[in-house]
Amino acid sequence: MKSEPLSMYCECGRPASEFTQVDLTDDHQLMFRWWCDDCDKPVYSLKGLAECWRECPPRDETVPSEPLDHSSMVSEDLMFLGTMGIRLPCDEERD
Repeated sequence: MKSEPLSMYCECGRPASEFTQVDLTDDHQLMFRWWCDDCDKPVYSLKGLAECWRECPPRDETVPSEPLDHSSMVSEDLMFLGTMGIRLPCDEERD
């Protein structure tokens, strides 16, 4: 899945570092709220859902060239969990 970052700016021009809240309005818009570090004030910005749809990246329709080997993925996952000290019930039965 592809994603694009949303860029929101305060009136002073500073980009939002992190959103404190994202709301949906009754007229089908997203409302982003954050605190501007430069202005030291709360800020909000509206973005229509239709605008969000237009800005979405295209779907990646490519198919992997090689089929996935799930058994090796499971083995690698189990080894990783073991290095973290995590033991699964199926591991205890083998002991």
